[in-house]
Amino acid sequence: MNMYRTVVIFGANGAIGQAFVEHYLSKEACVRCFACVRNEDSLNLPESCLQNPALKVIEWSTEHTEWVQEIQNDVSALGYGIDCCINAVGALSNDEIQPEKQLASCSIDNLRWSVSQNVEPALCILKEISPLLSKDQLSVMAHITAKVGSITDNGLGGWYSYRGSKAMMNMLIKTTAIEQSRRNKQAVVIALHPGTVDSELSKPFSKNVKPEKLFTPQQSVAYLSDILDTLVPEDTGTFISWSKERLPW
Repeated sequence: MNMYRTVVIFGANGAIGQAFVEHYLSKEACVRCFACVRNEDSLNLPESCLQNPALKVIEWSTEHTEWVQEIQNDVSALGYGIDCCINAVGALSNDEIQPEKQLASCSIDNLRWSVSQNVEPALCILKEISPLLSKDQLSVMAHITAKVGSITDNGLGGWYSYRGSKAMMNMLIKTTAIEQSRRNKQAVVIALHPGTVDSELSKPFSKNVKPEKLFTPQQSVAYLSDILDTLVPEDTGTFISWSKERLPW
C-alpha cells in the first residue's frame, strides 16, 4: 500500500476536495496536508481537522505563483517532495450557464467559462506541482475529471462545453504523464472519474440518478483513495473510474 507523507489537495472547499482532506488527515503517515483554496474563508473543515498539526491552508491562484514557493519551502523543510497531489477543482454550471443539450445552444462565452473553471486550473497545477513531486518513492498527481470527457465513450452527445473542457483536461494530463515518465520514473499522473457525487456541482442534474449510483463525497473518496493506495509507476497516463475500470480517453 502506498504511504503518502505529503499531500496537496486543490479545491479543498468543494465536496470531494474536503472529503480528501479529512481522509488524509486521518492517516498516521501524513505529516503535511495542504488544503488549497482560492479564498481561505470558503474552507469549511471540521474543528478536528482545523486543529490537526498536519494541516496547512494555502490560498492559491492561477494568476500568481507565490503559493508554489510556500509549498516547496514547507516540504523541503520536512525533507520530502510532494507524494500525492489531487486536483478536485472544477465546475459544471452556474446561475447563467447550463450544459448545452444541442449545438444551437452553444456560445463562445459558455466555452470560455468551462475552460476557465476546468482547464486553466488543471494546467496551472500540472505545470507548478510536477517539478515538486517526490523522486525517492512513488508520487502521484491525480486530477478529478469526468467520464463525459472521454471521446470514445461519448454515446449520448450534449453538454458541449463541459465535455470539451474535460476532454481538454484529459489531453493535458495524458501529455504531462508522457513527459513526466522521462523526468521522474516514480511519478504517476492520472485522471480519475469519481462517479456521480451528491454535491453542489451535480445537484441540478442528479434527480434521475439511481440512489445506489449517487455517492456521498466520503463514498467516492473511499473508492478513489483505494485506487491511489495501490498505484504503481506503470499506471501513469491512465484514466481510471471509481470502480477501477480503465476508461478510454
